Amino acid sequence: SYTGTDEEVIVPAEIDGKKVRILSNAFQNCGTLKSVVISEGIESIDWNLFADCAVLETVSLPSTLQMCGATTMGMFSNCPAMKDIYYNGSRSQWRSISNSMVAGVIPENVEIHFVEEVTDDGFAYEINGGSVEIVGYIGSEQDIVVPTYINNLPVVSIGMYAFYKNETIHRVTIPEGINVIYSYAFTQC
Repeated sequence: SYTGTDEEVIVPAEIDGKKVRILSNAFQNCGTLKSVVISEGIESIDWNLFADCAVLETVSLPSTLQMCGATTMGMFSNCPAMKDIYYNGSRSQWRSISNSMVAGVIPENVEIHFVEEVTDDGFAYEINGGSVEIVGYIGSEQDIVVPTYINNLPVVSIGMYAFYKNETIHRVTIPEGINVIYSYAFTQC
């Protein structure tokens, strides 16, 4: 269990070369804790992890997180200040772990942020300043057209490994506004 009084805590993936596993009640009743970052490499979390943390506002979860479900019961119970979860993975990765979570684990007022956003037709993207970069495709269409605009911002680039090993797509139409196609964008398609 964490017994410190810091407002911000980063949980490392390893300590002295050994993998960290966060056990039940690890941060329960931490009265000063406002922000927790669980590092990439941590794969599981346990129940009542942040229960009764009255001032906890944000938690960052790694994309390596695999084990959720009944073990997450009560994870944010009695955390009235909780506002944001930052998940260091995609929406599809989140779905694979959150589908197994017990209903009510994440309060309705908490917003979940992803590394990337995804359009309704399956294009994963990131906003960089006033433009958009396509960073992946999770749709099911075989013939796709890269959008010209997303959220009223121009799509100007296709990121490194954006379609890497995508076995679904057979044909990609790229609009004139694309200025850069980064290395390996279509490798092993």
